[in-house]
Amino acid sequence: MVVRHLLPDGSTLFTAYKHLAETFVDLGQAVDENTKLGRLFTASEAKRLGGNYDHLHLEIRTSFDDRGTASWLTMDRAELEKRFLDPLDFIKKRLLVPASMPEERVQTFLSAARELLGKPYRFGARLADGSIDCLGLLFYAAERIGCGWRSYSVYPTRAIAAQELGGPVPGLDPVARRFLDVSLLRPGDVLWLLMAVKNPAELPIGSIDSRPVWVWHTGIYTGDGNWIHADYTTGRVAEGNLTSFLEGNGFEGLLVTRMSSGPAPKCCLRHHPMARNP
Repeated sequence: MVVRHLLPDGSTLFTAYKHLAETFVDLGQAVDENTKLGRLFTASEAKRLGGNYDHLHLEIRTSFDDRGTASWLTMDRAELEKRFLDPLDFIKKRLLVPASMPEERVQTFLSAARELLGKPYRFGARLADGSIDCLGLLFYAAERIGCGWRSYSVYPTRAIAAQELGGPVPGLDPVARRFLDVSLLRPGDVLWLLMAVKNPAELPIGSIDSRPVWVWHTGIYTGDGNWIHADYTTGRVAEGNLTSFLEGNGFEGLLVTRMSSGPAPKCCLRHHPMARNP
């Protein structure tokens, strides 16, 4: 039996289930996590058939172009690795959802960001003239629970890869806008908004619907479907509905990182806080 999956980033993946005694679904039927697909052979049934069929043969594939004939007997390692994923590695990565920071740290992080509500937006600003941009807001809040704001990369792709502001959350790394379930977000999550518009300064962070995407805006999830960000559309730091902003400004989706204990830049700098004179 083969199941075709549509993943949160819009890509397709296949799972194959072999050695089934019975199947409980029909060709073309839509299934979900509650659908019973079939049953395995019992030990006694396998014994009667003269084989060790009482186990599941699971395959996780990126394509099914071979119609199920691919094996180490018919393909070399390079061809197999194009089609198959390691099931244990795949499942572990998606089961290990990072925990949030302790509540007190989350509230300190959010409170710091909210201190900037109403501040003017200006690209590249760090409060020297009272204005700030989206990355500046992240750095200002992160400084309250970790290292100085100059510790963090101004290149989102590098910051995400280095997990400076948390590790990517499985299923939200990235997720297409139409598949976003805000109930999976936690207050304090860092949101990196994505567009299929090339940023010449960086490599794409991933793909959505098989198109490369780049980070073009950032903010912090505050709960109840809302986020805080330096809003370039209104020219002010604002807190409002996340989904409405995504839909209203043409973002393909987002990538979410979550800090379990706090920021972790490669080099932790200690210096005067943002907006304070040395």
